Amino acid sequence: MSNILIEKDLSQPVDTVDLLSAGVQIYYPLTTYLQVGILFIPPIGRIKIYIQQEALTEDILIQIKVFELHVPITLSLLFFNLGIAHFYSKCFLSFLKNLKSRIQENITKES
Repeated sequence: MSNILIEKDLSQPVDTVDLLSAGVQIYYPLTTYLQVGILFIPPIGRIKIYIQQEALTEDILIQIKVFELHVPITLSLLFFNLGIAHFYSKCFLSFLKNLKSRIQENITKES
């Protein structure tokens, strides 16, 4: 499990940019409880692969760093764009499920 430790002098104002992640991490689901995470780190082409599993609840996760790769920029961008597409498709399917349930509720109320 990777931990991020930030030590700051509290008398100094905190620069909010330092609190942000250095990269973008996208998760690709394998099963309901197991996911593969890819952390895209600048410069483009450097990625870290993680395996993440839910432990007990959705809020407690076990994350293990598997390895770090230096890949061609095009392959890195392909993985990144696939992750973004997965996120938007999941949001769209969630929207459709909510819409369907609201329509069914309206139909049952009118009956």
